[in-house]
Amino acid sequence: MISNAAVTPKMIGKSRSRASKASSAAKAGPAKGRAARKPASKAAPPPVRLVDPAKRARRRMALVALVFLASMAAVATRFADLATRDQGLTAAAPQSGGGNSQAARARASILDRNGLTLAADIRTYELYLDAAQLHFADEREEALHALSGLFPDFNPEAVRERTHRGKTVLIKRPISPAAAQAAHNLGIPGVYYVPRVDRVYPAGRDMAHLLGWTNLQNTGMAGLELGMEGRLSVEGAAALELSVDLRVQRAALESLNAGMARTGASAGAAVVLNARNGEIRAMASLPDYNPIDRPAPPAANAPQEASPLFNHAAQGRYELGSTFKMFTWALALEQTPSVKDKVFDPPKPLEVDKHVIRDSHPFYQKLSFQDAFAKSSNVIAAQLALDAGRPAQKKLFNALGLHEPTGVELGEARRAAPVWNEYWSDSATAATAFGHGVAATPLHLAAAMAAIVNGGVRVRPTLLKRDPQADDSEELQIRAISPRTSHQMRDLLRYVVTNGTGKAADAPGFQVGGKTGTANKPKPGGGYYDDKVLATFAAAFPMGAPEYVVVVMLDEPVDMSTGKPRRGAGATAAPVVKDMIPKIAPLLGVPMQLEARAPLKRPEAETQ
Repeated sequence: MISNAAVTPKMIGKSRSRASKASSAAKAGPAKGRAARKPASKAAPPPVRLVDPAKRARRRMALVALVFLASMAAVATRFADLATRDQGLTAAAPQSGGGNSQAARARASILDRNGLTLAADIRTYELYLDAAQLHFADEREEALHALSGLFPDFNPEAVRERTHRGKTVLIKRPISPAAAQAAHNLGIPGVYYVPRVDRVYPAGRDMAHLLGWTNLQNTGMAGLELGMEGRLSVEGAAALELSVDLRVQRAALESLNAGMARTGASAGAAVVLNARNGEIRAMASLPDYNPIDRPAPPAANAPQEASPLFNHAAQGRYELGSTFKMFTWALALEQTPSVKDKVFDPPKPLEVDKHVIRDSHPFYQKLSFQDAFAKSSNVIAAQLALDAGRPAQKKLFNALGLHEPTGVELGEARRAAPVWNEYWSDSATAATAFGHGVAATPLHLAAAMAAIVNGGVRVRPTLLKRDPQADDSEELQIRAISPRTSHQMRDLLRYVVTNGTGKAADAPGFQVGGKTGTANKPKPGGGYYDDKVLATFAAAFPMGAPEYVVVVMLDEPVDMSTGKPRRGAGATAAPVVKDMIPKIAPLLGVPMQLEARAPLKRPEAETQ
C-alpha cells in the first residue's frame, strides 16, 4: 500500500494511463490480449566471480583500520573538549569572583630583599560535576554524598537544584592535584577537573596590606599586585625584589600589636624607612587580614577605614598633630638662623582671623627655642609660621612632598594625596604649623622626616629594592632644607626624647630622636571629639648620622598604666617606638652604641 503522503500528481497521471490501456485490452478479447504480450526472454545466469582470499583479507584489515582510526578521532575530540570545556562551563557554574579560570595568567613571583618568597603561582584545579551524565536522581544523590565525604566544606544543598536540572556545577576551587586525583578515583560519571593558576602568599597576614591579592584571572586587585600589574604580568618576567625585610616587618608588627593591646587602640600603623634612599623596610597596618580568606569589601556608603582591607599606613589620611612642628621649626631656622638663640615669653592664647590658638597646657615660664619645641607649644609654632610667611611655608611643604601622593607602588595609594585647606589664610598657616587642618598618611610623614634628618634632601619612598649602582642624581637635586638646618634639627629631635614629650621613646644605645603628635579626631558632622585622639610618634635613629625613620600611629589609644586615662602620644605611641627599635636595629645592621649626654658626633663631611 502507498501512503497518501507518498502520492504525487505525476504518479496519479501514470496510474490513469495504465488503467486505460488495461481496459482497452479487455475489450479486444483474450486472443488479442495474449497476442499483445511478448514472451519474456529467459535471463542468462550471472557469471561466477572468484575472490582472491588474500585480497579479501586486505579489505577486512582496511575496514578494521578505518574503524580504529574513527574511534581514535572520537577519543581525541573528547579529550580536546575536556581540555577546553571550562570556557563554556564557567558561565553555568556558581561564581565567587567571576571570570574564566583557564584565562588565568602566570605572574612573576615577589621576593623580600633577602630572597624569601612572598608571592608565587601554583598549579591547582577546579572540580566540576556534569549532572547531565547522571540520569537518575539516586545517582545524583550518591554523587553529592561522595563528594561531601571528600570535601567536608562542600555544601550539597547549594548545588542540588542545579544537578536535578542536569546542569554543570562547580564543586570546589581551588583543589590540590592530590584532591583532584581523589575525586577522579571516586569513579563518578561526569566528575572532571580543569587546571588553573593560583596565587599563594607564604607570609600570610604579615604582608597582606603590602602584597594585596589577585582575582580568578590572576590579575592584581590591591596592593603591589595591583600597583605593579604591568611588571608582574609580563610573560617570563623575573621575580620582583622588594625593599622590605620580612624579619623587620614581623618585628614591627609584633611591637605594634603589643602597643594596640596595651592601649586598646582600634587601629594602628607603622613605617620603617631608610632615611637616605627611601627604601621601605617595613610597613604595617592593623587590623590586617588573611589574603587567602579575605573579608568582603565594605559597602560604598560604609566607612572604608573600618575595614581590615584598609591600609592605614599608606592609604589613610589623618591629622598628625604636633609632628608637623618639626617642619615649622626647620622653616624658622632656614629663614632666620639666629632664631635658635631666641627666648620666648610664656606663650598666651593667640587670636588669628578670629580663631584662638591655645596650648594643651599652660606655660608659666619663658621658653627657649629648643624647649618650646621639646614641650610642644602650639602658640609658638603658630607665631613662627606667621613670621616665616605663607609662601615660604607652602614652598617647604611642596619640597617635602606633602602636596602629592607619595608615589609608593601600591594601587590604593595612588590617590592618597594630603588634604589641605582650600583657602590658605593666615589662620590656616597658623593651624598647619602644628598639624591642624591638614591630613596626610603616616608614609608621607616618614618620607618628609627623612629629608629633615638626612642632610636636607627629599627621598621618594619605595617598596622596590634599589640598585646601589643606579643613578639617583636627579632625586638628590630636590633639596628641602640646608645641611646646616638638618643638623640643628637632629639636635632638637634628640632633645625631645631626652628632655621633652618623647622620653618614653628613648631606647638606650640607639640615640633615638623624634616628635610627638596628638590630634583630636574630627567628627563626621564637623568639630572634634574631646575624648578621641590620633596619637603619632615620628622617630629617627641614630641621631648622630640618622639611617632610619620610624613612624608609629595609634587610633583612639588610652593608656591606663598610671590608673588615669592618658591619650597623648608620649604615653601611647612613644613606648611602641622604644619597644620596636631594639628589635629591628640588629636586623637593619645598626649597632648599639654607648652614648653620653654630650653633643652628638657627626662625620666631618656633614658638618660643613
